[in-house]
Amino acid sequence: GGYHTGSFSLAVFDNRYKNFIETASLGRNIATGLLTFQPRNLDKVRIYGAEFKGDLRLGQWAGGSWSLLGSAAYAHGDNQAADVPLDSVNPLKGVTGVRYQAGPDTGKRWGGELMVTHVARKDRVSAPASNPTPFRTPAYTTLDLLGFYNITQRLTLNAGLFNLTDEKYWLWDVARGRTASDPTLDRYTQPGINASINVTYRL
Repeated sequence: GGYHTGSFSLAVFDNRYKNFIETASLGRNIATGLLTFQPRNLDKVRIYGAEFKGDLRLGQWAGGSWSLLGSAAYAHGDNQAADVPLDSVNPLKGVTGVRYQAGPDTGKRWGGELMVTHVARKDRVSAPASNPTPFRTPAYTTLDLLGFYNITQRLTLNAGLFNLTDEKYWLWDVARGRTASDPTLDRYTQPGINASINVTYRL
């Protein structure tokens, strides 16, 4: 849906697979100390869920336009042949924030966003015999500040300050397959407060 005051989109899905290919952790190699992975075929898999995103235009203040942004993604996956959760499915994730874009008098040349991201704890894990006590990534919330400046119509400078609250957290895709007692778990955490800057040129 698209309106003068904002827009939204909603997708609901229910996917059923045969011979689904998933990358599985085979555990830690005793000789090298490294985790090993292997793609494997799963006979019967079902993944269902929903995704939402939208924005609400708040109006013109301080020489520019303000908008409220939001999105959410939920998925539930099962390895139906083995009657266990599908480990490659990520936990519930929600993002919300506010965006500012300078008004027409500046040619809309610059703007920014303050975004909050929350990811739920990963509870549904298959816990195979090779890893009966898998690490479940805890819930986390991060705060990011993003900005842009259009130097020309084709050249844009982008900058960002990420994880402003210095949250300690793990991404499920990165930590998947580790054990809860793994002494090296901290190696798989994401950066604390960090920054990036880049330039984009459009042909």
